[in-house]
Amino acid sequence: MTRSHFSFNTTAGACPTCKGMGKTLVIKDSLYQKDQTILNGGIATWPKGYAEYQFKSYAALLKYLEISVPEDIPLKKFTSEQLDLLKYGIYSSEITKEQKEKLPTKVAEGKYEGIEPKIWQKIAEEKDIPKNLKPFIKEDTCVDCHGEKLNALSRLVTVCNQRLPEITKGDLNHVLNWVYEINENEQLKSFVEDYLLDIETKIKRISKLGLVYLSLDRQYSTLSGGEMQRIKLAAVLDSQMTELIIILDEPTIGLHASDTAGLLAMINEVKERNNTLLVIEHDEEVIRKADHVVEIGPGSGEFGGKVVTTGTYDELENTSYSLLF
Repeated sequence: MTRSHFSFNTTAGACPTCKGMGKTLVIKDSLYQKDQTILNGGIATWPKGYAEYQFKSYAALLKYLEISVPEDIPLKKFTSEQLDLLKYGIYSSEITKEQKEKLPTKVAEGKYEGIEPKIWQKIAEEKDIPKNLKPFIKEDTCVDCHGEKLNALSRLVTVCNQRLPEITKGDLNHVLNWVYEINENEQLKSFVEDYLLDIETKIKRISKLGLVYLSLDRQYSTLSGGEMQRIKLAAVLDSQMTELIIILDEPTIGLHASDTAGLLAMINEVKERNNTLLVIEHDEEVIRKADHVVEIGPGSGEFGGKVVTTGTYDELENTSYSLLF
């Protein structure tokens, strides 16, 4: 196996059902109004005229298969066979293996495609969920990979008794402990020593920013503004880039007071690499460490926006009009 087999972003590694997303779209039960008949609002998205057209095709299929047609019967009283044919049609994988070998080829004979296959076809064609269907579609955990995103073979592989999905679901301390376990195994360590050092360095750096609670499978879009900024700050150190101007907007938001020192140490490390940081901040500990402070005010909104004073923290402390003192 290659590293591609352990990436859900590749065809070699991704779960074939959810394409590496860990989730699939599911049709809600609320699409089916089970107290109603097909012709009286039984399918929530079918207007009356369309319901009549579809019912004729559905009824033709049932007659073709010699199954009774449920006229004027609410969905809740359909047999499982009647309901499955209504939902999935005659050509879907749920039905064809259990039905006659010779299938109808004309609508008049019963070429009925089913509600759900037509919905998935519509979504695929439009590359989005149509507006009228959105209330009846939800995201759910993939039934095959159970949210682990990888295919069956890739999910089975273990290193130090842990599978990749188990490692990525744990917090960063969990990952670090796993790295230490590998380091203690001389045979494994000889293959991946350089990678282990890199992982350990990155995790320790992020941990200093108070982000040790994050997991590797956490979606970037779910991070707060403060978390995103701190991760980007750590990435700058990893990249070895210099002569950058970096703007941080209140990076201490959501940060415990005890972790501010780690943030300041990293800001200083980035600065020492010949970078410039512009930090918008209210935290006095951060302001105190700045080389130069610009106070904007005196109030907020329409009452602010003016430069009140500038200088070092010590210089501002000795002025009578600084907002800090």
